[in-house]
Amino acid sequence: MRNFRNAIAIAGGCCWLLSVRHDTVAKRWGSRGQRHRGQGAQSVVEFSLVAPFFFAMLFGLIGVGWLFFQSAAISDAARGAAREATIETSLSDSSGCESGTPLSIQKAAQNAANIVPVDQNPLCTSSGSATTLVQAPTAGNTAQLTVYAFPPGGLAHPGTIKVTVAYKPLPFTFASNLTFTASSTLPTLS
Repeated sequence: MRNFRNAIAIAGGCCWLLSVRHDTVAKRWGSRGQRHRGQGAQSVVEFSLVAPFFFAMLFGLIGVGWLFFQSAAISDAARGAAREATIETSLSDSSGCESGTPLSIQKAAQNAANIVPVDQNPLCTSSGSATTLVQAPTAGNTAQLTVYAFPPGGLAHPGTIKVTVAYKPLPFTFASNLTFTASSTLPTLS
């Protein structure tokens, strides 16, 4: 019993000691929850100095990340379109446009790069060229495809296909002069 009383007395003394320390700190620095005069204004000034740099860096990182993501999507579109072009039986039909069998090159590019809009206008020969397919007229703000067929057989039986995709990224106005271009070259499978 005596040990119990001693333990209570010691615990009570520690609590009193803690309360004295708290009171001493409260007297020196002000009571809890209260600020000294001018401390709120200082925080506003510090925030107004740091915030523009912080937000510029934050939005700059987001913008660069979005541009990098679009660049990767354009590369995927070029690869997907080149894969589709290599398995087509003939790149041009009697009208001079892409045959689209089994799937059009534009659809393959759109499937590969689902975040970037790909122009769905038909790919047709340009000014009598037997080795190049281009889109005309082009739709604005979409990725444009160009297909080059390398001999021996031109567009009817090419040995190698090169697909080039060009895209102007949006919505960043600071990148208005920027155009992403990606190309992929593959041998045909036939």
